Amino acid sequence: MTLCNFFVKHLTTLALSFVCLPQALAAPTYGFSVRMSGWPDSTESYAFAYPAFTFTNLSSPGITLTSLSMNDGSSTAGGLWDFVSYEAASAGVGYTLTQGDYNNDSGWSSTIAYNLTGLGAGQFMSFYLDPDTLHGGTGNVVDARPFVFAGGIAQATFSNGESILLTWSNPVFHSFDPLRRPNSPADDNRNIYYEMSRIVAPTDPQRDLPIPGTLYLLGLGLLGLAGVRLARLGIFAAPAPARHDAAVAGGTAGAVAPVVSLRLQPNARAKKAVETLP
Repeated sequence: MTLCNFFVKHLTTLALSFVCLPQALAAPTYGFSVRMSGWPDSTESYAFAYPAFTFTNLSSPGITLTSLSMNDGSSTAGGLWDFVSYEAASAGVGYTLTQGDYNNDSGWSSTIAYNLTGLGAGQFMSFYLDPDTLHGGTGNVVDARPFVFAGGIAQATFSNGESILLTWSNPVFHSFDPLRRPNSPADDNRNIYYEMSRIVAPTDPQRDLPIPGTLYLLGLGLLGLAGVRLARLGIFAAPAPARHDAAVAGGTAGAVAPVVSLRLQPNARAKKAVETLP
């Protein structure tokens, strides 16, 4: 393989691969969704008197959801949420309640929060909440939606150090598919849910700049390509063969190091091409 061919086959390929490397190094995305749904086994009017919240990690593989929190969005003194129950999560996910409690009528919270372990891409954690407005056991809320949708927020923190905060704002309901209550209308409160989500794709201006050495390698490859084109036109001849000379008379025989020369030898095709130039 000639030196020129080496440049073309290897250095050009390497340079082009480095040019494409910023795309390959694009940062992974991170995000989550939170879903609010009603209690499926109640009457329709009381479905959202005991709402469920489900957090799902929408990040790229390798990014876990490390904590989550949500507030009630209301101005209820002392907080809206009485207690947490019916927790569930994907296999292998660990969770610890850090704000809120599991006890009925023993305290109320405006914020529910968890620390999480192992909640990877596509996995979830969910829980049910009991809302009260009068903190004496007699203030059960028939529908928590007007409170949550009055500015309630949900926040998630990720293993890459980033966090996302979402605010409930005029949400539109969706029907479960399949319906949880197939014998009831699709817009029955037990068959619907509300959801908000966000996925972030980080952008770094530095990722769009050439990697040091990329242009140098690309230049070498282009030089090699130019050399091959010239060789095909016969502008450059092959290196002269090695020459060995005997030592001067009276001395011992020896060898002189090979001498490589590069001589211009235009062939007929190249000469014709030059003669036809304007």
